[in-house]
Parts: sequence; C-alpha cells; structure tokens
Amino acid sequence: MATNVGRSMLPTSAMRSLAPVPSTERALAVLPFRYQGPPDQSYLGDALSDELIDVLSRTRGLRVLGSGATAQYRDNRDPRAIGTNLGVDAVVDATVQCSPSQIRVLARLVEVATGTQLWSDRFESRIEDVFEMQDRMSKRIAEALRVELNTVAARGDAPAEAVALYLRARRKITSLHILGEDGAIELLDACMQLAPEFRPALASYAIACMRAWFLPAFSEAPADRDWAAEARRALARALADASDLAETHLAKAMLAVQTGEWRDAVQALVKALEIAPTYAHAHQYLAQLQVEAGNTREGVSRARLAVDLEPRLFVGLFDVARVHALRGELVEYEEILRRIEADARYRNPTTQIRLRVAGWYGDLDRVRDVLDSVRDEVMVGFAKFSVGYARGLLGELDKSELDAYVLSIVADGVSPRLYTLICQLAVEIYCARGFYDDALVYFQKAADSVLIDVEWVDRCPSLKPMANLPGFGEARRKVKARVQSMWSV
Repeated sequence: MATNVGRSMLPTSAMRSLAPVPSTERALAVLPFRYQGPPDQSYLGDALSDELIDVLSRTRGLRVLGSGATAQYRDNRDPRAIGTNLGVDAVVDATVQCSPSQIRVLARLVEVATGTQLWSDRFESRIEDVFEMQDRMSKRIAEALRVELNTVAARGDAPAEAVALYLRARRKITSLHILGEDGAIELLDACMQLAPEFRPALASYAIACMRAWFLPAFSEAPADRDWAAEARRALARALADASDLAETHLAKAMLAVQTGEWRDAVQALVKALEIAPTYAHAHQYLAQLQVEAGNTREGVSRARLAVDLEPRLFVGLFDVARVHALRGELVEYEEILRRIEADARYRNPTTQIRLRVAGWYGDLDRVRDVLDSVRDEVMVGFAKFSVGYARGLLGELDKSELDAYVLSIVADGVSPRLYTLICQLAVEIYCARGFYDDALVYFQKAADSVLIDVEWVDRCPSLKPMANLPGFGEARRKVKARVQSMWSV
C-alpha cells in the first residue's frame, strides 16, 4: 500500500520583499500554464492551472482570480501589466513538461510591482491516474505557495538572514530535528533575536516547543529549559500575534494533545485546516489521532495526503506502517519502513517502531539485530531508551532490573501524552516477558491518564494474553468512552 509521491526541490531563488498588505486582501492571479510535451496530453496545462486555482481559492486570506480573468495572458505574461490590469499583488507562472509516464511542473511566484521573482520550485509526479495526479500536484503547489506567501506578507522589516533561519527551521521540524545544534529551536531562537515580530517564526516556535516538551525522555534537552512552560508561553504569544496562521492552531492542537484535551485538539486541527486546507503538518497530526482512535481508514488516507503534500514529511508514513503492523500486514509494513529508512534523519523513530513490532510478534532475532545496531552508541537519549527496551524484551534484565528500568522511564514531569506512551511501552515489555499482572497495572495507568489508542488496545498481539484479566475490560471501556467523546465537535 505504499504511495508514490514526487520529489520536491527546495526554493531555487532568494526571497525578496513583497509590498506588505493585510492578509485578507492578498490577491493572486494564476496564469495559464505553458505546456511542453506530447500533443495528446496538452490539456494537462489548463487542467492543472484550473485545479490550482480551485485549491488556492479555499485558502483563507487569498483572493484568487478565476481562469477567465487570466486567459488573455496566455502569451503576454508581463507581470507588471497583469498587476495593473487585474489589481493583483503577485502572479503564479508555471511550465508543464510531460512525457508519457512523468510530469514536471516548474512554478514561480512573481511580484507584479517590480517583476521580481520571489520564489520558484519544481514538482514531479508519475502519470498513473490523471485525475488523481492533477489533484495531488495542485495541492502540493498550493501548499508551497501558501507557505511562501505567508512568509513574504509577514516579513515586514525582518532581515533576509532571519527569513532564511526560519525556512531552515521549518525543514528541521519536518525531519524532527528539534533540539541540539542546528535544530529547529536553535534556529528559531536566532531568527527571533533578529526579527522578534516575525509572525511565521512565532507560530513555528510554538510548534517546535511542543515537540521539545514531548521529546525529553528520548533526547538531550538542555537542563535549563522548562519545555512545558516554554511551550505554553510560545503558544500564548502565537495566539496573540499570529492567530490567522494555520501553524498557530496546529500548535494549539499539540498542546491539547499533550494534556489529553482531545476535543480541543480536534477543534484546533479543524480550524487549522479551515485556514489552510493544504497544510500537510495539520493533516499528518490529525491522521495520527484518527489511526489511534478508531477512524483508521480515514486516518490512513489523510496520512498519505500529508506525504503527498509534503514528500519530506515521512513521519506521516509511520502512522500507515503502524496500522499495517497492528493488522499483521508485515510485508506492507516492511515496504514502508524501508522507504523511510532511506532518509537517515528518521533513524531513531524507525528503530523504535522496529523494536516494538518485533516485540509484538515475538521476533527476538529481529530485536537482537536492532539492539546490536545501537549498542555501541553513546548511552544517552534515545539510544539509551532503545537498549533498555530491547534488553527487557530479550530477557537480559531479571525481574527486579526490569522493574527498575520501567520505573526509570515512567518519569515525573513529562506531559500526560508522553506518560501514557511510556506506560504502553511498559505494558509491551511486561507482556513479552509473561508478567501479565504487571502489564495490567501499567495498562490501567494509561487508561486512567489520556490513552485513546484503541487500535493498539484491540489489535496489538502482545496484549492478547492480558485481555482476560479482571480489570482489563473496565480499562478498555474508559479508553473507548474517551474516544467517543473526542470526535463530538
């Protein structure tokens, strides 16, 4: 069930200033796409430009002219003349290059006041189902344009260095490089020192702080940062100064998830997608909740959409891989994991899911292989956690050592969401070792906290022997009731 998505290149030109206008008044014209390729596919140029107009018109804060208004500029593409005649701030000019099996779109955003190219990007896709390709490609272009237009419109007096730091930080968030040298937090700190009022950075900083709050058990967070407090402060600032950005509402949803306010999380994600229907990170985050909380079919579809919109957002594929693994579809699961492993930045979360799935199915040889791959690493952060988890599965820890390890990872001061995940991991280790009464204790702790992962509760092979113990059914009912209430928005 792996999804083929095209390769997206980074912007190829430096971004320059666009005359700032209120976000509700930004006007954009999409010129008819120029076509290069076989004559029998020439309709793809107009089809893609029409799809792009439709998608962009649903993005809050943009006024997008219809194709009828721009048809006269198929040959005369002078942006300054178009801006004068149509009253727009910028135009999208693109070329479609086609072969029988492949399509490439070269798109650029041009400021009409000066004729300056603000941004360009290249998008590629296979031509399999033409209608599916048009939908996927138009959404990807629209999302790239949304980010660029928000960045340019909010830039104000921000120096070019600050904008560059912000764009690098966005990419770091996508690859889950949040903490440490050259991580998203470090880059955004530097950006906001140069441009304290740069609103896209404020929203992204709130997201990065939410990630940092969740990560301390698996990372080397600086001891002098209280990430729970920092995340709340960052969100309050973003809500005050950047509430029109979809990224701010994703950060709000992330806070609600950390604290188990599930209905608030869903409402915030709905708001983010109302503002920006093509916002890949919001789709991925909602997909993660859906595949945990019983709406698996839509969650998998949404996770695939997130990766279509942002091909570097491999974290969305973990949601799909996990569904396959829980359902015993291990060939499909392996296909997706191999695809993710091609990007070294995702090594740590890939190690975690490989260990967990191997434990679920009692594949101790695979557990040993994964353990051997991390044994020689410096025993801090995620590597230390992985080694302890694997040694617990393999029986290298006796019962007292296992109890001590579990107590060490069920740390105080973490978010309720992370506490619940750690309880799930404890359940898996105890079940793998046959200590089902101990497993039930931590399952009940998770159910009493903020657990919504009914897919794991009902399908994880490790939990099957525990299901008949007194107390399991009541804990499961608590989880089901929580899930039913979270979708009542």
